[in-house]
Amino acid sequence: MEFLRANLWEVKKSTTLRLFGLILSLGHVLVFLSWAWEGNLPIALMSSKAQMCWPILEDCEFTRVLSVPLLRFVYGCYFGFAILTGLLMLSTRIVGAAWFSMLLTTFMMMLLYFQDYRLSSNVIYLQLLCSFIWLFIPNKTPTLKAIALSYFFAKGLIMLSPEWLIGKWYLEHADLPKKFAEWLAAISTMVVFICPVALFFKDLRYFLVSFLTLQAYLISSLFIGNFIEPGILALVTLLFALDLYEQRKLEREFIYQSFIRPEPSKIWPWVVVSLFWFAQVVPRAPIQWPSYVNHFGTLYSLNPIPPHRECVQYGFFIYDSGIKEIPANLMSTQLNESQCDPYLHFLRLKELCSEKKSEPGFKTIESFFYARGLKDPAYKAEFEAADLCKPNTSFKDLKAML
Repeated sequence: MEFLRANLWEVKKSTTLRLFGLILSLGHVLVFLSWAWEGNLPIALMSSKAQMCWPILEDCEFTRVLSVPLLRFVYGCYFGFAILTGLLMLSTRIVGAAWFSMLLTTFMMMLLYFQDYRLSSNVIYLQLLCSFIWLFIPNKTPTLKAIALSYFFAKGLIMLSPEWLIGKWYLEHADLPKKFAEWLAAISTMVVFICPVALFFKDLRYFLVSFLTLQAYLISSLFIGNFIEPGILALVTLLFALDLYEQRKLEREFIYQSFIRPEPSKIWPWVVVSLFWFAQVVPRAPIQWPSYVNHFGTLYSLNPIPPHRECVQYGFFIYDSGIKEIPANLMSTQLNESQCDPYLHFLRLKELCSEKKSEPGFKTIESFFYARGLKDPAYKAEFEAADLCKPNTSFKDLKAML
């Protein structure tokens, strides 16, 4: 209980943290709106017959202990508590209620988020991490600022991939000349690397130039692509402006403050940032890590930009009376960024097996999936299955047969 009181005290005495709690609640609202825009994505994936487990889990049926109606209720409550949390943050007298409301909001988000790996998102991971730090980690403001800087730097490293620098993202989301898209990709990478570092400067001139440049980049991205990532990042960067304002206000008033509770240890930002960067390094380092370390890195590292791939898939419904080719639109996946992910296509076919099994004369599905990257001279088989509807057929088994 003393640990929780210390966290509540830190939030209560800081205007920056109270307002950032309001910002986090707005971030939760954006997450809900993003899911709702995609057709209530957690509910849709929960209702599907094929489930995509998180990589650290071989079997994740236990994550679906809630029925669809109950999960729908949690989904609605998540939106309601996100709004309630923001309203409670406006008062300095009910910080405890606001903290508890944020706890419930974060818990419901986790319950929805871990239902299916297709919900995985870098910026939702950041929202979840910031909520956890705000709730439980001492020395919150420096820790939140450090993790925001780390996120931008890690995002910048991901943006150095050829898929980003050739302007592929801008070309997919806007009708732009190719060379202009490449320039935008290069400039945006420099902005992501440089501007967040300059937000730590005390000189107001450098701070304002960096802050406004970063906000302009994020706000302009709202009108090009999905609103969820630039929206949450624009909200998170407001922490730097709030903290600078509060620090300058204290300096002007020359108030000597002595608190009943000691100041939280300054080691916490270093601990959290070290864990964050260790998670980024694990999947990319040429080292044979223990399995529990690999699981940690897989779960807490940012997802890289999907490599540019071309894929071809052939599928056939096998009936007692003959064979029928499966239309391409029936085999397509739901997420645009993963159109050539063989595992998603495998799950879609398993879903078709469940849909067709009651059809008279239906036996199984036969399918072949081939893909190639930018440097591959020819297509390579990702999976080949003559009897995909056979019980207990797993994607790992098909890969092992190649």
